[in-house]
Amino acid sequence: MTLSDLAYKARIAIKVGGVFFVAIVLVYGIIAFIFMQVGNKTTEAEPQNLNIAFANVPPVSIEQALDLDGAQYTYLLNTIDNDYPVTTSAAQVFFVPVKNVTLSYTKQADAIAQEFGFDIDAVRPQRLNEGEVIYGDETKTLEVDIRNFNYTFTVKSSPMLQELVEATPSADVVSLEDSWKSIAQNIFLQSPGGNDVLSGATINVVYVSYDLSYGNYTPIDDQTQPQAVRIDFFKKDDLLPIVSPYFFTSQNYAILAPLTSDATVVQAQIKTYPKLLAGAGMYPLITAAEAWKQLEAHKAKVVSIADNPKLPIKINNIYVAYYDPESYQQYYQPVFVFLGSDNFVAYLPAIKPQYLLK
Repeated sequence: MTLSDLAYKARIAIKVGGVFFVAIVLVYGIIAFIFMQVGNKTTEAEPQNLNIAFANVPPVSIEQALDLDGAQYTYLLNTIDNDYPVTTSAAQVFFVPVKNVTLSYTKQADAIAQEFGFDIDAVRPQRLNEGEVIYGDETKTLEVDIRNFNYTFTVKSSPMLQELVEATPSADVVSLEDSWKSIAQNIFLQSPGGNDVLSGATINVVYVSYDLSYGNYTPIDDQTQPQAVRIDFFKKDDLLPIVSPYFFTSQNYAILAPLTSDATVVQAQIKTYPKLLAGAGMYPLITAAEAWKQLEAHKAKVVSIADNPKLPIKINNIYVAYYDPESYQQYYQPVFVFLGSDNFVAYLPAIKPQYLLK
């Protein structure tokens, strides 16, 4: 074989090798593109077993959202791994039926009023509107929703109340907590919705003081002597956590004073709207990453934050929970919960926007 023959064959081999290399690269690129498209479809695919039972639903109304300029806040993701958590891709949505006023409402409302010490022969309920009545005397008021028998009871600011909250606490108040819980539970059972609240509820005890100027109860600090005790009942669900409109406190609570074995209820409220388990829908949810973008765009509703918070606010936890409203809403549905520094709490509707009414 001459040198020119060898050079010719070498050139042929290089050309064939080049074509073969290009073919391999091309095939690899096509395969990678196909896998990438499959991966994208998997990421974007709707969850299985969806059931859009109610068509589009109104977004959850966050009742205790603070009236503030959210644009002033900036955020820093500060979760354990500094990444967005993996959250459920779908959740059940439940219909909440509206109850009608029945002719027997007076009997049930009177029973609640008697439990709070009203003389129902002397004090008759006055109609506030088509769905609520109020009992009142010199020392206390009771508002009752005669459709579902939710209520709000308050002992008015008076010498009687002042005497109760200023009484000397027992030496060992902690030993009385179980008896105070029992008093609160028994009061709740006077309402048909009481079992809905108490079933598996988490009970939280907070010691409070009474502000005579503003007529409200506030949690004490280390330097303040307690004057009353607040018993909060946080509802539980087998599917997801439940959050209240206030997060740190519940709309279902009782306050008792004095801090002795003779404690009596000075304020109580039950606001619960049982959901209809039958016929629930299954709706797709946004991801935690999408929820974060909405938070940064100031779409989430802030329900708690300290005065003069340090920026950026460090978001330490993000999760999905059911929102338990204080007033009637047609659907029981999930929200994203953001917890952060300086007592920051914000809620955001979790259902994908295309399944929400505009």
